Amino acid sequence: MLRNNASISDKDGNLLLFTNGCSVSNKNHEVMPNGDSLNAGTWFDKYWKSCAAGYPGAQDVMLLPDPGNDKGYTLFHGHIFIIH
Repeated sequence: MLRNNASISDKDGNLLLFTNGCSVSNKNHEVMPNGDSLNAGTWFDKYWKSCAAGYPGAQDVMLLPDPGNDKGYTLFHGHIFIIH
């Protein structure tokens, strides 16, 4: 199964933050404020326990710098929907 991940670094290549589709962590591998419970729901509950594995998917998450804020970033992420 494919897993999601994305990271972003500064201009010198130093890690700033990263995500596995379940949470967003800083360069010290600490979950950032409001950085947990991404994609909350059935699939999140299933994969959060093995957070290192990450949320299932392929190319479903992207981090981009905010052009209007030197210290801001935007996270785009997909979500698995289950229709019963």
